Amino acid sequence: GVHGPAQYFMRTAFNQRNTIKHPSLGAWARHYMGPSHDTLPSSACINDGPRHGNGFFPPSYSPIPIHNPQSGLKNIKVDGGTDSLRKKLSLVQSIGSGFTDRYADPNVKAYREFYDHTMRLLGSSDLGAFDLNKEAAPMREKYGMGSFGQGCLLARRLTEAGIRFVEVVSNGWDMHNNLKSEMEDLSPSFDQAYAALIADLDERGMLDSTLVVMATEFGRKPDYNGNGRGHYP
Repeated sequence: GVHGPAQYFMRTAFNQRNTIKHPSLGAWARHYMGPSHDTLPSSACINDGPRHGNGFFPPSYSPIPIHNPQSGLKNIKVDGGTDSLRKKLSLVQSIGSGFTDRYADPNVKAYREFYDHTMRLLGSSDLGAFDLNKEAAPMREKYGMGSFGQGCLLARRLTEAGIRFVEVVSNGWDMHNNLKSEMEDLSPSFDQAYAALIADLDERGMLDSTLVVMATEFGRKPDYNGNGRGHYP
């Protein structure tokens, strides 16, 4: 009946504790099944940052965040290009080599591997998977031009490209008040995007191998108080 712990449980399958951070489902899949792609990350989170990411796994297991699907990945263009960035990182690693040699710690190794993976992604043609401008206008309109609709379209592109686990966040359903008017605002765009995603996956032959889950952290009381509905633990 409380949003934070319930969302934690929904994304990790564990009750929230102060002494440990559990990995999200995408990170667990990465752990047991290995990376889903040579260049792309194994999981992504759209319309939000990864609230619960790699947990006690290495940083590379964390979902890559896309806060705005229409903007795609941020900060992928650097002054001087990827060659310049690679030289800078090489300098950083050479300066810090004494530390990394002295402390053969898994966390230090994971930190360096995180940057190595980022460089592979920045220099790869697979970056195009994050660019919704490569989709035809009718397809984008089919999903709806809102953040959730475009997020679902981006999720299809990322899944098609080889990212195993994608979460698309749709906020705004905490309707203690103004239930009728807010449902009228949110439901049509949500229904449009969700239906378009299912149809699109089916038409591409992807639905048989793709699990689509619509989830929420808890339900609502069945009784309507005339204005809204409360939490229902």
